[in-house]
Order: sequence, then C-alpha cells, then structure tokens
Amino acid sequence: MRFRFRSRLQGKLFVLFSVIIILPLIFCSFFISRQSMDIVEKNTGSVYTARLDYFSDRFRLITGKFYQDLLNMAVNRTVRNLILAPMNVTDSNYAENMAHLVFLTGNIQFTDNMIHSVTIYSREQNWLFASNNVSSNIYTGDLSGLEWPRTASGRDRGVYMAASPSVSPRAKINGEEVISLFVSVRSMGNYLPDGYISINLDIKAVQSQLVQNFLRDDPRSIIIADSGGGIVSGYGSPVTIELFDRVFTAAEESGNSGYYLETINGEKFLVSYSNILPYKWKVFVFAPYRQIVYQNRMITRVVFLVIVIFILLSTGIAWILSINLLNPLQVLFGAMRRVKDGELDCTIPLVRKDEIGLLYDGFNEMSKNLASMMEKLYQDELVKKDLRLKMMGYQINAHFLYNTLDAIHWMARINKVPQITSLVSSLVSYFRIALSEGQDIITIKQVIQMAESYMNIYAIKSDFIVDFVVNIDRSLYGLRTLKYIFQPLLENALNHGIEGKADNGIVELSCAPDGDDLVFTVSDTGAGISPEKLKDLRHSLERNDMNEVGNFALRNINMQIKIHYGNRYGLKIESVPGAGTRVYVRVPVFVEAEHVQSAGL
Repeated sequence: MRFRFRSRLQGKLFVLFSVIIILPLIFCSFFISRQSMDIVEKNTGSVYTARLDYFSDRFRLITGKFYQDLLNMAVNRTVRNLILAPMNVTDSNYAENMAHLVFLTGNIQFTDNMIHSVTIYSREQNWLFASNNVSSNIYTGDLSGLEWPRTASGRDRGVYMAASPSVSPRAKINGEEVISLFVSVRSMGNYLPDGYISINLDIKAVQSQLVQNFLRDDPRSIIIADSGGGIVSGYGSPVTIELFDRVFTAAEESGNSGYYLETINGEKFLVSYSNILPYKWKVFVFAPYRQIVYQNRMITRVVFLVIVIFILLSTGIAWILSINLLNPLQVLFGAMRRVKDGELDCTIPLVRKDEIGLLYDGFNEMSKNLASMMEKLYQDELVKKDLRLKMMGYQINAHFLYNTLDAIHWMARINKVPQITSLVSSLVSYFRIALSEGQDIITIKQVIQMAESYMNIYAIKSDFIVDFVVNIDRSLYGLRTLKYIFQPLLENALNHGIEGKADNGIVELSCAPDGDDLVFTVSDTGAGISPEKLKDLRHSLERNDMNEVGNFALRNINMQIKIHYGNRYGLKIESVPGAGTRVYVRVPVFVEAEHVQSAGL
C-alpha cells in the first residue's frame, strides 16, 4: 500500500513538474527557431535585393554614360557626313573621316570591358560600320538579316535598349548576342532617321558583373529579363517559361524591388528581384530556401543542445521536487494511518516553517482535538448511561406509585373524601404523562398538563397561595421536547422562591420561538438568589461535572439538554434578590419524536 501510494503520487508529481518545466522550454525553443528562420529569411532577402539594386544602379550609370557617348557621336560632324554622304573609298576626305571614326569608336570601346562593339548604320547609303576591340569593318550589300535596325525602326527618341542576336554579318554567323543602346541620326531636311548609331554590350560580360555579387551564395538561377518578360540572359539552372511568367508577373505586381517565397517542383525558393530603370528591365535571383536556412543550422544546433541540457536539468529538478514534496506527504499519510488504527494522540514531531509545516501543525492540533473529543464523548456516554439507569429506576418507582395511587383514588371516591380524590387524581395525571410508555420526548401540551398537575398537588399540600400562569401559544402545542426538565424547575421556583420569601406569589411557564430554537421560561416572584450564589450556580452549570456536590437538579437538567441536543443548548439563570428568578431553557425545535429518537435516546 505504501509503495503503491508513493509510486503513483510520485509518478504524477514527476509528470506534472516535467510538463510544467519542459513545455515552456519546447515552446521557447520553437519560438526562437521560428524567429531565427524569419530573421535569416528577411536578412537574406534584404541583402539579395540590395545587391540587385546595386547592380541595377551601376548598370544604369554605365548605360547613361554610353548614351551620352552616343549623343556626342550623333552630333559629330564627321560621323554625320559619313552617314549622309555617299561612300567613296578613293576620296581622301572620306578616308580621313573614316580614320577619325575608327579613333572615336576605339576610345569608346576601351572605356569598359562590357562593350562588345560600336555599330553605325546608314539607311540611305546601305552600309554598316562595325568596330570591336579586334577590328573595324564596313559591310555593304544584303544587310536584311540585321535584326537591331529593324527593331530600332520607328524608335526615334531617347534611349532604347534591346537584346539582339546580331550586329554584323560576322556576329550573326557566330551567333553572338548583345544588348544594344542606340540613337538615330536625322536629316536636316525632312527630319527623318537616315541612320543609327549603337553601342553594343556583351551579354556575357553583363551577366558576369551580376553573378560576381552572388558567387559566395551559389544561387540556383540568375536571370536578366527585358520589359516584356523575355529572358535576355540566364545563369545557373534554367527555368520554364510558365514558371518565369508567373515570377515576372508577381514582380510586376509587387513593385520595383523586393523578395518573396516561391515553390518550384515541390521545393521552396527565395526569389529576389529589382528593376533596371529607366528601361523597365528586371534582374532575378533564385536561391533555394534550404540553402538559405543552412546559415541557421548552427543556431538550430545550439538551440537544440540547450534544449537537451535544459530537459535533462528540468527532469532532474522535477524528480527532486516530486521527492521533496512526496516525503512530507508520506510522513503525514503515515500519521493519518496511525490515527486510523486507533492511535488518536499521534502527532508529527517534525518542525517545518513552510506550508507543509502548517499542515503538520494542523494535523497535530486535529489529533489533539480528536483525542479530547473522543474522551469527552466517552465521558458523555458514561453520564448518559448513568442517567438512563436512574431514569429506569424512576420509571419503576413511578409504575409502582401510579398503581398504588390509582387504588387510593378509588378508595377515596368510595369513602367520599374529595380532597384526597383531587390530590390522587393530580398525581395519577402527572405520572401517566411522566411514564408515557418509556418515551423521553413529549409534546408541549403534555408538558403543560404535567406542570398543571404538579402545581395542583402543591396547592393542596402548601400553606401559600400560588398563582400558576401558562403563557404559551396554542400553535406550539404540537412541538416536542424532553419531559424531565420542567418539574425540577417548578419545584425550585416553589421551594426556594415562593417559600423562601414566605409569601404568596406567582409562577409563570412561557415559551417563544427563537429562529430554529425554542426558549422556555420558568419565572417566579419569590426570594431570588444572592449574587454570590448566582455566580457559583452559573459556574457549576458551565463545568458540567456530575460528581460535584450541590445544585444537582439544575446540573442534571443542564447535562441532559447538552447531551441530547449539543453544547449550544441548556439553561440560563437570571435573578434579582427579593424580586424573583427567571430560568431560560433553550432547546431545538422538533415536530416529530423520531428526530430525537434517531440519536439513540
């Protein structure tokens, strides 16, 4: 029993403490891990977007410089003369102008390694000048295969940037792709474009400049797209057209730059993007989410290690707490079991200053009170038995007296002695109610009848005239109370009150309800009680000592009431010397006798 009690309770306490300690740890660890993931995601997205913005700004500045070079060439007299005048290779001025053109384009090409070539196209004269860092050539004949002049047609204002697969017949054959920035050269007569000048950027070089910003991060894909959503350049793993259309549309709706999460073939990616203004081109970086959160693995491992350590510590703490809480309870349980086995004065000698100590003190106090209560109950039972034995003797004597008095009554009636007849009749009435078939509880109506019979007997044998007054409402006649408590009070009122004053007087019996109680009053107009004797009498009633000498009747009545009804009930005495005495009897209200008989009376 002890082991089972201990193991069950200790297990429950251990689980309870473990849950209380471990659950917050798990929640905190999950919160820290989730927060760190969000921080890594946010920081990575912000860093990637900042790098793309940096590339976009740098590319915008570079192309702005190139466009300024194009404008300078478009207004250069030598360049304009070459575009508008017929080609004449034998003319010395033409040769000089061409040499100057080669010089101009060469200076532009060496300003940045992203420049693939510089191209001048004369629409009217149908020739193309192409210069790169290796050579400069003029092409004539069939130039219909050149894509960028067709693309540039009609775009006669500002900068236009487009991806082109060819800028010269040789480039077309080699399959090279460039990004072209161009301006138109217009005739002063009709203000129509007679030619175009372009600076062509190497897509691979541009892509390389962008990729250098992400070499350490190893993204899955880096893409440059034009304003229409076409892919100009790509690095890394290719993406499908459907996927890129979705990504491009999301970027268009979100703004100039930013990042968001995209799921591709069941894998999560962080997509960062930025606009290349003013061309409305876009650059994208696709980074696997698992690769990003790899930076968070160290934090996760540290958090996991801390969680494991705290779980081990919390488990040990929970075990210690369960033992420390269980051991005092085990002591208390053992003491309670000893009380159950009959050791009523069992106490716990351990001294503690915590809540368990309060439990120990409460148990010790309870044990002392229990022992005292059991002793009192034992003594009350002895007194009750003594009273029952005495009452049984009184009942035997009363039966004998009742039968004898009944015989005397009939003899008095036969011999016609009315005074004896009245006396015997009152005694017979008194004893008939007093016997009441062995019952201790009678109605208030019967109490009044007993009192009247007793007062009639007293009136016959006494030299004093005593008026007996009953002041009890008839609605109370059906209530019940003990039958032996009023005759001794009436006797005291007559013998010590009226006769003590040696004069005629009044004795009154009254009753009034007080909440759930009844308060009977027996009062007289006799000699009263002196203050010293009244004080001794009250102390005697409070002690309830049946072995005490003197005041036996009052102590007996008070003891019967307390034994039957409880300590809050009993007698209360008030007296004024020379004016009389009042005795108050407080008992509970009972309508049926079974309420009292159920208590074993």
